[in-house]
Amino acid sequence: MTDSGQVSNQPVRVNARTRRSFLISTALMAAIACMLDLAFALGSGWDGWWLATWPVGMLVLWLIGLGTATEWTVAGGELRRRGWLSRPGREPTALMALGPQVEIVHDSRTRWRIQPFGPSIWTRRREATVLVTAMEGAGVRVVDWRRDWARRHRLLDALGVLFQFGTGVGGLAVVLVIATGQQVPMPLYLPFMASIWLYLGFDYLPWMIRRRTPQGA
Repeated sequence: MTDSGQVSNQPVRVNARTRRSFLISTALMAAIACMLDLAFALGSGWDGWWLATWPVGMLVLWLIGLGTATEWTVAGGELRRRGWLSRPGREPTALMALGPQVEIVHDSRTRWRIQPFGPSIWTRRREATVLVTAMEGAGVRVVDWRRDWARRHRLLDALGVLFQFGTGVGGLAVVLVIATGQQVPMPLYLPFMASIWLYLGFDYLPWMIRRRTPQGA
């Protein structure tokens, strides 16, 4: 029989910095850099000096992205963090004590906010359950109203995911067209801009409804 106290003290990591996640991030950025570099090359006739510097710029953006990425660990009644660019083998740093005095609120699709005076945790959707289980095991009060809203409004939530995907694909298509030296056609530009506003609208709709709804209603 397993002691529940020992289970709750086991480290639980969210947005973990693993070899697999690091390689995926590297491969994705390299693929985007090669695609855009090829588009610029085709548009300029392979004679632009900046073709050699473009991958360097993408490397800088990739490093900035890694620098802002954080691995969160819940263990021993503490919240700990470690940056993705911290030296290999470095242990996570204790940030704050967890317990009944702490509350974590699901604010948006990927953001969780710790109250009072705690950080915001950005996590992938599939890791939400892991985060909730770890916080509940540490005695933290979890206010997961955002996922409750998504369960009640599955169609609206699915549309939000669809427009999020459309924004990413449309943005890449617009950049590729610009890279080849062409003017962005309106049949591409208008749906791209519409997908941005629709994605933002669907993502913040639950938050706006909650603000307008009296507490306890």
